[in-house]
Amino acid sequence: MLDVHPPHAPTHSWRDFFIHIATIVVGLLIAIGLEQTVEFFHHRHQLHQLEQSLDKEVERNHRLAQKDIAELDDLMSVEERNKVAIQTSIDAKVHGPLSLEASPLVERGGSTTWAVPTAATLTAARYSGTLSLVPQQKAVFLARLEFTTSTLTELSHQLFDAEYRLRALSHLHADPSAFTPEERHDLLVAVSELEETAMHTRLVLLRMNEITPQDR
Repeated sequence: MLDVHPPHAPTHSWRDFFIHIATIVVGLLIAIGLEQTVEFFHHRHQLHQLEQSLDKEVERNHRLAQKDIAELDDLMSVEERNKVAIQTSIDAKVHGPLSLEASPLVERGGSTTWAVPTAATLTAARYSGTLSLVPQQKAVFLARLEFTTSTLTELSHQLFDAEYRLRALSHLHADPSAFTPEERHDLLVAVSELEETAMHTRLVLLRMNEITPQDR
């Protein structure tokens, strides 16, 4: 806030009055100029920090995407073998033992190895107000990053829902030969749904790898 103080001595002539007014105006202009200069460099520093944080997050997302793609490839290989086993048992029309391979997404003890790429820096920038400092021409990069990460979050929920449905069906019976034809068909549908979700997720992860800091 800029304070304007009255003169300490009375004005004796119009000339003195205008000199005094001019002095005040020049002082105000200098103060405003300095304030705007400080604000400009402060915003420039904030923008630089935001760009650095975005670059680091994009690089981290690339590493996570590569890891997740490899895990999905393993998952789809396992589920393809499971699908063949289920289909074979259905075609044979024999209630033989049905043993399915465990998902590579879940380790022993039930802990997940899955990690989803995020746009945490973008979210933080929106709440802090620094997102408004980003030039308009870079909006496409930010929109693409946000859309891709939000899509991956949703697909991850769908992936694990499909995974847990399949696991629940596969553990209906302690005896592997106790599955009915209807239950085997339900297992086949569950495996196919999981595979489809995994393939969709993999495609979006590949798109994530196409988002680079140079897009800014």
